[in-house]
Amino acid sequence: LGKPRLPGTVTNPILPGGFPDPCICRVGEDYYLVNSSFEYFPGLPIHRSKDLLNWEWVGYGLHREDQCTGAVNLVDVKSQDGIQG
Repeated sequence: LGKPRLPGTVTNPILPGGFPDPCICRVGEDYYLVNSSFEYFPGLPIHRSKDLLNWEWVGYGLHREDQCTGAVNLVDVKSQDGIQG
């Protein structure tokens, strides 16, 4: 996404455009970032990075209409020390 960054520099935002509510996790050597997409479909855009600065688009977490039935309700999800359960 965008131009490569010069060593030792950071350009904010690291993902230009509308990518609210970022959630990042690490799997092996790769970092994955997913963002809210609200009512847009396909939804939950996913990006991957090796260094937390240079991101590539991977795909969408919600990419089939049958994944968006309205049955998911996160209003009642409880949080304990930052862990959703």
